Amino acid sequence: MNSAAASERIRTLADCVVKGLPAADVGTDHGYAAITLLRSGLVPKVILTDINEGPLLRAKRSLQACGMDASEDAELRLGPGLCPLAAGEAASVIIAGMGGELIRDILAEDPGKTASFSRFVLQPRTRSGALRRWLFDSGFAVTDERLAMENGRICEIIVAEPGKGPVPGQDGGAVPFEITFMMEKDPLFADHLERYIGRLRKIAGSLCRSASPEAAGELENVRERLRAAEDRRARL
Repeated sequence: MNSAAASERIRTLADCVVKGLPAADVGTDHGYAAITLLRSGLVPKVILTDINEGPLLRAKRSLQACGMDASEDAELRLGPGLCPLAAGEAASVIIAGMGGELIRDILAEDPGKTASFSRFVLQPRTRSGALRRWLFDSGFAVTDERLAMENGRICEIIVAEPGKGPVPGQDGGAVPFEITFMMEKDPLFADHLERYIGRLRKIAGSLCRSASPEAAGELENVRERLRAAEDRRARL
């Protein structure tokens, strides 16, 4: 990988960290975020962690292909979630490409350690609303949200800081936690909202055809979210 090969998603993740201080990439996979951070000089050190050895080996090969190696600047560690990190040893922690509920569980496992890091850069692939709701309920401030396109998919990136309390206006019903006002400044927002509405319509159609007793209650919830999303679209 060279600097030109970094995807929009990776570049956006890198741009959201605290500049000039060590960062961690939890669930690193190929190590592309760490490479982008180091090659651009945004941080002096990145700790790359993963629960499995395979991704760490891939990350090590990626580092070597870029003329880097596991060293004081790029350290590889095996272990789940935040376990491989010492409290506070990184200013920023990137957790990207996982489900929102898994990210939530990683942050919730050790609240004391989680609170020791200044900033989390989170990119949930699914269930972003559940993650935002947990962040709100757990006293995080969501200070920025961005959208990035990768392989035809619009990725949500949430920047959250523990212990600073929710930013005013972040509370509300289900829809604000899924489609937030903070996103509206992003050029991809209209497309993202349209895709979200499309997904809700498909879910509503499936629930309408279901004979399950639970489907009726869930259908009303989906319709409420759909009405709110369509109202948001009408106000753009």
